[in-house]
Amino acid sequence: MMQTCTESGSTYGTDICTDDCAGWFKTDATIDFFVYRYYMQGQYHDGTVCTNPGCASPTAEYFPNTPICYRGCCPSGVTCDSIIPACAVATRRNTAGFVSEYTAGTVAGSGSTSTAGTDMANGLPLNPTACACGQLTCETTTVTISLTPELALVLTLAIT
Repeated sequence: MMQTCTESGSTYGTDICTDDCAGWFKTDATIDFFVYRYYMQGQYHDGTVCTNPGCASPTAEYFPNTPICYRGCCPSGVTCDSIIPACAVATRRNTAGFVSEYTAGTVAGSGSTSTAGTDMANGLPLNPTACACGQLTCETTTVTISLTPELALVLTLAIT
């Protein structure tokens, strides 16, 4: 499970953990040919369990559970979304977000032809063992508290 370095007490750049944007910077062609990756953080299942681990929302332990900011900038001459800032020529060292061996394609996997996976040119494949959306339920925990009449009165006064 990926967590922020802050939450896990790890060191960014040395340990396997994310920055506060939920991203991890590492050049490693055994993973893929990108140098920065965003992660969904929190508990998850294999797709065959019909309880949704993201419901209720993950706790602080896995915050942010989705990326909350972006790294990088928009190069000169390219049109980017307004949330991506323009690259400052003199103040930053701008680099590509991938290594030289990367070739854009539609095959899922590490990006290496030797580990090529499913061709996604026509969309994502269907997972026949996954739960249908209508079957997903929230994971819940029920806590039962037995109150004495005195404690119930104190609780009532504290709420009002």
